[in-house]
Amino acid sequence: LGASALMQGLADGYFVLPYTIGDYLSHKIQAPKVATSTPAFEQAERAVREKIDKLLAIGGKQSVDDLHKKLGHIMWENVGMARSKESLQRAIDQIKALREDVLEFRRMMEGQVAALAAVRATEADRARLVRLYDELEAACQGDDLARQSRADVAFHLGIADAAHNAMLAHLMAGLLDMLASNIHENVANLFHHAQPVAGQLLAQHRAIQEAVLAGRPDEARQAAEGHIHFIHSTLTSWRDEARRIERASRRLAVDDMTG
Repeated sequence: LGASALMQGLADGYFVLPYTIGDYLSHKIQAPKVATSTPAFEQAERAVREKIDKLLAIGGKQSVDDLHKKLGHIMWENVGMARSKESLQRAIDQIKALREDVLEFRRMMEGQVAALAAVRATEADRARLVRLYDELEAACQGDDLARQSRADVAFHLGIADAAHNAMLAHLMAGLLDMLASNIHENVANLFHHAQPVAGQLLAQHRAIQEAVLAGRPDEARQAAEGHIHFIHSTLTSWRDEARRIERASRRLAVDDMTG
């Protein structure tokens, strides 16, 4: 039942919605046209263009929706009712490749958001970021991984809110929501299993916070991008080492059986 409900939900979003939204919008054809010569329209258009220009300045190649659709397509093709061992392995491989795209997108996004926050943060934003960092630091003193991951997400969303760009904040919220389980896994690996790394991560969060509080956008961007790069490279290194250990263990088991 769970797999069937998942497939139906994916089908509704991936196949049904694109073909039904047109009918919904068709009823708006008779609506009167909006005048484009008023000061209010010009102001709104200018504000939207500024936000779009800043969003495009990130240099990303894919939107959050693109990544959602790719993940949905992987699930639809490989994890349905007719799934097999081969299709599940194929899905795992494809999700690993998609993870690289997500991390690249997040690195660019986090850097842009932190730089804007350093320029635009208000006193209320700064006070909130101090509180969010304190909560993250307190959460990392214990063993509650769920609390740690929530505090981590809250800190990054706080940076996004301080950027005062509705589109970037929306994209960050959608990206972090999509990565919720991935972030929990990362926290479990980085904070729980390697205390020296946990200290480095806290120092990276503190560097982002301090650069934003001091109003230094270039430092904030570098600190945020460096933080995501560190997570990526550390986890990749650990996964590679785990695969090497697994291969060595299999060879040892074969040698024991044949010896």
